[in-house]
Amino acid sequence: MRGIIGSGFGFYGYLPALAQISSDSILIPEKYAEAFSKRVELDQFKNIIQWAKDETVLLESSELVVLSVSPKAQEELISKAQSYSTIQTLILEKPLGFSPENSKEILSKLLLSNKIFRINYSFIYTKWYKQLFDIIEKYEVLDIKINWNFLAHHYKNNLENWKRYHISGGAVIRFYGIHVIAMLAAFGYTNPLISETAGYSEEDIYLWNAQIKNSSGAIAEVLVNSNSTDEEFRIELTYKTKSENQETFTVKLKEPFAEALALDGLDPRIEIVKNVYTSLKEDNTEFYKIYNQTNELWQKIEHSNKSSEKSAIKL
Repeated sequence: MRGIIGSGFGFYGYLPALAQISSDSILIPEKYAEAFSKRVELDQFKNIIQWAKDETVLLESSELVVLSVSPKAQEELISKAQSYSTIQTLILEKPLGFSPENSKEILSKLLLSNKIFRINYSFIYTKWYKQLFDIIEKYEVLDIKINWNFLAHHYKNNLENWKRYHISGGAVIRFYGIHVIAMLAAFGYTNPLISETAGYSEEDIYLWNAQIKNSSGAIAEVLVNSNSTDEEFRIELTYKTKSENQETFTVKLKEPFAEALALDGLDPRIEIVKNVYTSLKEDNTEFYKIYNQTNELWQKIEHSNKSSEKSAIKL
């Protein structure tokens, strides 16, 4: 049996993905039933759902559990899940914990458990990531420029939720920038030279500017603006070919998941979630290595970060 805890992306991301992978039933806590009834586009999946009395019943009955909740709730549920021998696999959301230190503690416990797990650092499951990774594996990287501009849901709708605030595991670095951090960690970038954030307060931050270096001295320049009305996701990777020519590979999309097709009004990230699921068949060691590297780089970035209100960081 498979179970999902979380009524946000758990519904519009994980539920359709798991339903498309297998026709087996999916357990969901019955407290989410009313929220599900309001998602008209998900009505096609209602017959695959079994409503569990509560989260405890779900954990007792599931072999695979998806957690799509806030970092603090995720930590508590991971701890509970580890006590059930019936649970073999966990699919977790980012950030793993509300801070890099907290994330390290949780990851350490997960690695000591007998559970197989994946963390949904979504960028590493995209087609363009694989193209970038292939180039980095074959050639000498000269530099990477990453620009990600978008209007976060909480700014667009003026919401006061955990995703907006740094202390809760939200805001521009912990909720959005963590995708970039995981990607750069996988590419071998380990040393932040510059990290600056700006926003309405030290907790409500929406702008992140960074320079991160790899062991060869190549620098990745990062700019993430989560409060921008101009939406664009752009990566420029400049590298040297074996014939000593300089080439640039460019990813240019409206948003990072624009390559995926949204069918029947569903979220395009469903394809990403399916890739996360199918990665369970791959070598766990490589994924766990990336998770460790991500936490290390994340911690270094936050320790070196300088923050200001409404900073004049050049865009």
